[in-house]
Amino acid sequence: MKEAATSIAKNTTAMMGSQLITWASSFVLMIFLPRYLGAEEFGRLYFAVSITGLMGSVTSLGIGEYLVKEVARDRSKVSSFFANAAALRVVAWVISFLIVIVYVRMTIDSSETLLLVILVGCGVILGSLADLGYRVFQSFECMQYRSAAVIVQQVSAAAICVSLLLLGFGATAIAATGILTSAMAFGVVLLVLPRVVPIDWAITTRAWPGLLRGSFPFFISAGLSFLYYRIDVMMLSAMTSDKVVGWYGAPYRLFDTFSFFPSIIGTAVFPIMARLWQDSKEDLAWTAQKALNITIIVAIPFAVILLLCAKQIVSLMFGLAQFSNSVILLQILAASLPVLYIDFVFGTLLVTIDRQRYAPVIAAVALVFNVVLNYFFIPYFQQTYGNGAIGAAITTLLTELAVSGMFFSLLPAGFFNYTNLHIALKSALAGCIMGLAVWLLEPWLQYWYLISLLGVGIYVGVLFLTKAFSKREIQFLLSLSPLRKFISTATHNQ
Repeated sequence: MKEAATSIAKNTTAMMGSQLITWASSFVLMIFLPRYLGAEEFGRLYFAVSITGLMGSVTSLGIGEYLVKEVARDRSKVSSFFANAAALRVVAWVISFLIVIVYVRMTIDSSETLLLVILVGCGVILGSLADLGYRVFQSFECMQYRSAAVIVQQVSAAAICVSLLLLGFGATAIAATGILTSAMAFGVVLLVLPRVVPIDWAITTRAWPGLLRGSFPFFISAGLSFLYYRIDVMMLSAMTSDKVVGWYGAPYRLFDTFSFFPSIIGTAVFPIMARLWQDSKEDLAWTAQKALNITIIVAIPFAVILLLCAKQIVSLMFGLAQFSNSVILLQILAASLPVLYIDFVFGTLLVTIDRQRYAPVIAAVALVFNVVLNYFFIPYFQQTYGNGAIGAAITTLLTELAVSGMFFSLLPAGFFNYTNLHIALKSALAGCIMGLAVWLLEPWLQYWYLISLLGVGIYVGVLFLTKAFSKREIQFLLSLSPLRKFISTATHNQ
């Protein structure tokens, strides 16, 4: 248990450090893109990113998750996996790229949108190959190398894109930048990978059927999950306009950005939990419980800030002149955030305990649920309020709730207990008190960032008063801080 906690803390700390840098880069980019492109052009770019994201999901073939699980249990497998996985992804990318181009050409009468899709799509294969390197780093529990590649990519993307926007370039130049920055990340992977493990670059097609069979449940699940996660954008594009897609895309990008924490926790704990499933079910349950507790504790203040300060955040980041309709969307998406965080933990655990065969079923049900709701909600809110994206945002919330319920029903009894429920209730209480404090300070919300910090302080204080934190949770949270050594020394001296 101690070894697992140490490894999780080490890898999570490496990712948290990089995340602070990449989050800041993404934040800067989010401020500039909607403001300088405008709702309509940003909507076209967001559509291109969304549909090529689906292509990327197909290109991945589910191999990444399979590689991590298998290599975490037997590291000798990595040598035969990597080159063959890369070759399979190239083949899958060529096929999916052609299909997407044909689809866009037949359904959308816009040469600019088509060009954006082509440019963003070319960056997908480079990103997919870099991702294989990230998976190797994850399997060997040395996430600092992945963090280095991601920092290079995100910081370069922000610097180049902001410069291009200030010089008057548009979405086409931004899309082309993605090719360059993905190539840079892949270059870092190729440079660092030999330091972790020797790679056999021989391609053996006889190994492909086994790789595809092992990855198939992950492939189906990831493809369906991404489709239900992004089908709203495609339906919005078909039922409304580029401007409405832009209204939705701007807050959704921010919503995506705030999903970094469960992604970090899931990435850090997955290889460790995969080992514990074989070695110690008791230690696995303990690890899953702590991951869920910390995830819930972190999710709620984020959601409260986004919900109550939505107008000020949209004004700062996107400008109310063109994105006033995004305020209500950000508030609805904020309500989805805690559920999304919990889904990350449940989904990671489901794969860990070898129940990934159920994931495609969950994703398929979620996809049907999402499509049906969007089919009715988008036209209704478009006709009634002139903003069909409200329907898409509500559908996202309801779909995440449905997915969470399905995940939970498939988890083994006893993995989570009343302690987790108590933590969730205490966190919800602290969130309500924090929200009340922020609401009472509404006349001063122009200083929302200071009020948010005050609210977080109140939230943490209530958690301590209600004894929501155990000693282990406090130690784990401190272990994630870049200042952990200083804090530990200061505490010891006291």
